This record gives sequence, structure tokens and C-alpha cells, in this order.
Amino acid sequence: MTKRRPGSRYMIAAGAALAGLIAMVAVALPASAQTTPTTTASATQTNNLVTGWNLVGWLHSTMSVGDALGGGPNGPANGTNDVTASVDVVWGFDSPSQTWSAYFPAAASIPGANDLKQLKSPNGYFVHATADVNWIVAN
Repeated sequence: MTKRRPGSRYMIAAGAALAGLIAMVAVALPASAQTTPTTTASATQTNNLVTGWNLVGWLHSTMSVGDALGGGPNGPANGTNDVTASVDVVWGFDSPSQTWSAYFPAAASIPGANDLKQLKSPNGYFVHATADVNWIVAN
């Protein structure tokens, strides 16, 4: 006979509830917040961000978050744009370490303020926009 710790069933129930909540959040995102990135022959990716939370799939090569928000490593060029002023936070989840990390554009010059350094393909990121904007990024 195995003994169970008191409360272990509550931990199991809490874990199941948390998994359900995460599933509801993923499903509850309005269609307008579920961006569909598009790429073109000119190696750009367009994400239509709406005011509020957006789930963005990163299809580019690895790039620093600051460069990505700025339109690419060379800044706005060839139709790309800088959306830094329209985004207040980007969140990413690292599956191996089971940790969240964030990038706050307003704190870009503060050492240690941002622990999300790069956007990597094929990961998804939560982007909070303060205004509707088309985010066009070049490789």
C-alpha cells in the first residue's frame, strides 16, 4: 500500500485547473488578436497588430528584439517600419527551462531590465500593442 501525502489530490486538481486555464486563454484570444504572419520574396514578415495582446509567430531568423521592433537589423528600409513606440512589452516562453522572459522597449537602455534578448523561429511571442499597427520586419 502506498501512502499519499495529504493534499496531493489538491495539487493534482490545481495542476489540471491550471492546464485548463492556459487552454482557455489560448482559445479565448479574439480572432483579431491572432495574427497571421505573411512573408514575401523580399524577405519581410508582416504582422497586423491590434490594440491589446497579439500572439505572433516568428518566422524570421534569430534577431534581437530591439532590432525586430525597429523593422530589422538595419532599421526601417524597403517598406519595413519601426513599431517600438506602439509596443510596450513582448513576452516569450522558453520550454526547456519552463520560464517566461520579457522585453520592455521603454526600458531598453536600462541594464538588466529585459531578459528576452532574441526572437527565434519558429517560436510564438505575446506582443502588447498600444495602437493598431502593421509590423513589417526585414531579415
